[in-house]
Amino acid sequence: MLGLTLAVLAAVVPEAAAHPGHGPGRGGGVGSTACDATSRFLEAQGWWTRTPGRQGPHEGHIHVGACIPTGVLSRPTDMDIRLVMHDNPGRFEYITVVTKGKGYEHKVARLRRGGVTSPNGTREEWFEARLDPRDFKHSGNQELRLRAFVRSPAGNSFLASLTVPVQVDNGRPRLDWTREPWLRGKGMYSAGRPVRNKPYCDASLVSDLPSAPVSGVWQPRVLFVDHPTGHNDNAPTRHLVSIDSDAHASPPDPGTVVIDGTGPLPRTGMTPVTLRIDTTRLSNGRHRLHLKTECADALLGATQAGAVAFEFKVRN
Repeated sequence: MLGLTLAVLAAVVPEAAAHPGHGPGRGGGVGSTACDATSRFLEAQGWWTRTPGRQGPHEGHIHVGACIPTGVLSRPTDMDIRLVMHDNPGRFEYITVVTKGKGYEHKVARLRRGGVTSPNGTREEWFEARLDPRDFKHSGNQELRLRAFVRSPAGNSFLASLTVPVQVDNGRPRLDWTREPWLRGKGMYSAGRPVRNKPYCDASLVSDLPSAPVSGVWQPRVLFVDHPTGHNDNAPTRHLVSIDSDAHASPPDPGTVVIDGTGPLPRTGMTPVTLRIDTTRLSNGRHRLHLKTECADALLGATQAGAVAFEFKVRN
């Protein structure tokens, strides 16, 4: 059905008031139906689960996603942000909203809410933050990051991070951000290491998000590779791409598996991999693409993972 062709310290600011956002997806589906016409729902996930055959900790996963503005950001925009904790015994600490570009990284909001945990099952919380184009130092292609922090029962830092390229027009000179300027979902777990040596595991969509329904053979470009040097990372041990999977189902639903392999992809280097997805095998309408990189920790007997997910439409 589906083929594969081989062809990716902020300043402290006052805490923002944490309150339920408009939550357009609460009580219903989350995706393009949950956002208005000027935004799109994108999500990152961080996982920390027991490696099969080992005795390491199992602490489920966390999601952080938001209705991200599409088009050019030229005026202040309210942004709905969704947190999900699944089979996660940790304690939610906060979400940070960070803008980044050439020569700057600026924390524009810190969203807190007490008492949020979910050791069994799923818990969903919504927040709201205002994104202002003046929060970016330059115009042009800049970067938005959403980071959700959870404190594990052992006191370790558990994180999911969403990185999104954003086009900005704020009247300032244009200076594009060019370091890995694509959609990424990262997971981090600090067990057994100083937090300053963050061991990230990330999955990337290198090609642009489809702005219109796809048809025929869709060819998104992806990366499942080691995080850049300078971090105490575990190497990727598995890469997975699936359509319409549901990790919260009982039992979990793997959906339609596009690729599922060991190690990084590509095996060496940073040349993006081009997927060939035959959309004629899918029903017309909305679907969800899920990219996941797993990084087993041989010392701790657990596997961290970073994932990114987004909806797309099929129209054949």
